[in-house]
Amino acid sequence: MAFLKAGWGPGVIAEEISRSRTVVDNFIKLQDKYGTATSRGQPPKLTPLATRRIFREASKGQASAHKLVIDLDLPVSARRVQQLLHEHPEFVYKKRLGAPKLSERHITARLQWARDQVISRRDWSDAVFSDKKKFNLDGPDGWQFYWHHLQHDEQLYSRRQNGGGGMSAPIDFQRTIEHTLGQLTAALEQQQRIMILLVAAQAQSIQTQNEAARQAAAHEEARAAQIADKTSLDMTMHFMRGLRMRTREAVQYKRR
Repeated sequence: MAFLKAGWGPGVIAEEISRSRTVVDNFIKLQDKYGTATSRGQPPKLTPLATRRIFREASKGQASAHKLVIDLDLPVSARRVQQLLHEHPEFVYKKRLGAPKLSERHITARLQWARDQVISRRDWSDAVFSDKKKFNLDGPDGWQFYWHHLQHDEQLYSRRQNGGGGMSAPIDFQRTIEHTLGQLTAALEQQQRIMILLVAAQAQSIQTQNEAARQAAAHEEARAAQIADKTSLDMTMHFMRGLRMRTREAVQYKRR
């Protein structure tokens, strides 16, 4: 501005300060507004209000980035939400803590129950053993991560026995008899399971009866063979006695 007040032209000023003529012309034209131009790029898709909503919902620890995009109807991708949460100093992506283990009281009670069963039962062929594999349809069971807010308590998870979306594949077996109960939903009523076990027991009873019938038939067959052998032996002995008698009579006849 001092050069302008002194009457210098833009070209002389540009040469004096070693700048281009365009720079000097723009400075003269804009003066106090020179260098304060804002970017003309694309405006951000998320407003400050939407960003605060993301942080507020994520702090509950119940939604993933993908679910936040759907629930809040955000105009950005799940990856952008992950970036915002990762940049926030109060959010950490971490694994949920497992539920506490069985206490000593629980362990002692289970061991005592097993001992009582071993001592009280005499015929284990009547016992039905069962086992099953459970599949959760509403989320993982044991490998869960979430966005944890540092000002909140850490979340726990526990293995569900009832409730929730799930499917189980149980199998019951007794001695050498095995009954597969198929795929049962987690909400299967106890009465239905009892009915299935009763049907399996009836099937086992029928199989036991068939086995007894086969054993009886085999016994009768062996007895018939034994009788046939005895009859054949009696006939042979009778023939030998007759042969000896005829031989003795022939010898006596020759002596006469």
